[in-house]
Amino acid sequence: HQRCVRRALSEEEITRFLRAAEADDHDAMQIWATRGGGEANHRARSVRIPQAPLWRAFLETGARWSELTRTPWADVDTQRRTLLLRAENTKAKRRRIVPLGRKLLSELEGLRELQAQALGREVQLADPVFRTPEGACWSRPTNNAMRIFDRLLLRAQIARVDAEGRKLDIHALRHTFGSRMARNGAGLVHVQRLMGHSDPKLTAQVYTHLDVEDLRGAIEGVVGA
Repeated sequence: HQRCVRRALSEEEITRFLRAAEADDHDAMQIWATRGGGEANHRARSVRIPQAPLWRAFLETGARWSELTRTPWADVDTQRRTLLLRAENTKAKRRRIVPLGRKLLSELEGLRELQAQALGREVQLADPVFRTPEGACWSRPTNNAMRIFDRLLLRAQIARVDAEGRKLDIHALRHTFGSRMARNGAGLVHVQRLMGHSDPKLTAQVYTHLDVEDLRGAIEGVVGA
């Protein structure tokens, strides 16, 4: 009955993690393309759905697993650069709209093209934005995704559990999002809206979990380096 204590990735770890995700996609695609199969299956079997956009989306939207993996393409607004998380998929049962960075939006556009190749048809608005490497819909359990996540941590040389016993898992990427917002001066109200917390006390915990180096910047901004 011990409570799970998670930690947030540092900015340097985020960079390593995303690079590992891109390298993992590249290596997996090379293996995927060499698989056997008849001529009729060659096109579909040679396309693997990259997963780096999924990991970036977790880090840049703060969405939960069930929220992000149930999001359809209809809820990606390329003009406004936003992602809609529907009320029926959110924990608080309230819809929220999250702005998207240009890098993530670009990756999503490329992802859509690859999904069309893998599916052998145009991507429909009702189709999920994120699919498994095989092109299937993600299931509610995160077992398979955690296997990829653990592989990325190993590749990025990031410990799954740190010296204080704090762990990293997929939900820790949501913690990382909140910590990044706090690090960069986002106010509590803004972070609460972005993360969809029903209770501001939950959001306030994000600020209490900042590392010493994050807090050092605040001190140096007042007293000087």
